[in-house]
Amino acid sequence: MKKSLNLIIRRSKDRNKKNLSFYPKDKNDLLSFIYIILKPIKYIMPSVFSKFGLEQYARFILIGGIGAFINLLILFSLTEFLNIYYLFSEVIAFFIAITHNYLVNKLWTFKEKFQDKSFQKYLQYIIISLLGLGVNLTVLFMLTECLSIWYIIAEIFATGVSSLVNFLGNKYWTFKKVENNEVITIF
Repeated sequence: MKKSLNLIIRRSKDRNKKNLSFYPKDKNDLLSFIYIILKPIKYIMPSVFSKFGLEQYARFILIGGIGAFINLLILFSLTEFLNIYYLFSEVIAFFIAITHNYLVNKLWTFKEKFQDKSFQKYLQYIIISLLGLGVNLTVLFMLTECLSIWYIIAEIFATGVSSLVNFLGNKYWTFKKVENNEVITIF
């Protein structure tokens, strides 16, 4: 790396003494420059990825995607085959999907074991999910009734909007890491 860096600095100085910026002459110069710029990212990104919880968010979104598929499948089945009004179908589909999501997120995303407070955390998860459901239903209703968008397409957009509310609420309340002497209550 040091050899490449010296090569770039020397070449840039030789090209124009007034301007020390790097202008690659050929493909090899450009590749060396890109390598020097990107190499530190290889070491920085894992800590950034971990520090800001992006790995958790990626897992949460993956589980949410599976839950959204379950939700859409149940919503479509109840609405089309059983002729249940789409908003009622969504509520039923929602509760089935969040139960799935809670179990998988607890074990895989937030790496918690089932303990005495599992039921309390499930209630917290439901509260956050109900807040997300409120956002979801509002967006679904507005897109379907006001903009005449097909309810399945509207649900996909509504799910995207409410996913951020769900992740932040669950990360910082439901699955918050607790100190040994700290007490968390629902209300």
